[in-house]
Amino acid sequence: MIETEIQKYETFLQSLFDDGSLRMIDINCKIEDKITDVLPTVNSLGSISIESSTSLVFMKTGKEIQAQTSPLQLVPISSINDITMALQSKFQFNLIIGCCFSFTGDTFYYNDYQRLLILKEDGTLKNEIPLSTSHPVVTCCSLTGEKMWEYKDQLVSSPRGIDVDKDLNVYIASSGNNDIVVLSSDGKQARKLLDKDNGIGSPFGLVFDVKKENLLVANYYEPALYRLSLY
Repeated sequence: MIETEIQKYETFLQSLFDDGSLRMIDINCKIEDKITDVLPTVNSLGSISIESSTSLVFMKTGKEIQAQTSPLQLVPISSINDITMALQSKFQFNLIIGCCFSFTGDTFYYNDYQRLLILKEDGTLKNEIPLSTSHPVVTCCSLTGEKMWEYKDQLVSSPRGIDVDKDLNVYIASSGNNDIVVLSSDGKQARKLLDKDNGIGSPFGLVFDVKKENLLVANYYEPALYRLSLY
């Protein structure tokens, strides 16, 4: 084993002799005699400046490396026993059968009087929008209560859930027809998107995930997840 290592080093040293890496090199400098005629008129041959910059080499001590490679301290996940709720406020409205938050911070309440209540963050009434009592009908309103468009057709029967995608196309769970209907953002076009052949059965709700472009349908007996695909 030792002889093998010695032979390896001998081979390396021999290669240095062979390629001339160990030769002595002399550097000679000869100044032209006529340059002395120019020197009296020259005040300076140039200047030398020293600039420092951030080193490209970084050194880490053993303690720093050890600190970086030490296992992370994971924060323990809280259990449901740690969850508490504190009552913030109550609102003087009744016969409420649905509610949700808006991205603006307002809250929406739907009551049994076929009215949509919009409340500010402080709980004061911002707007009240009367909804159509005819069935079935899909109405699109602005937050000020202005009717943008309305869709009426037998294609939608007993609507139970509604949501929109990133292009504001409207998806409706038509429970009466056991299908999912999609409306254009202006309400002028409509078509059946999914039915029992696609696994739809008594849909009582749906939600569209804009980020992942998934449609989750709450079928009464068997919920189903669908992914948007364009052709």
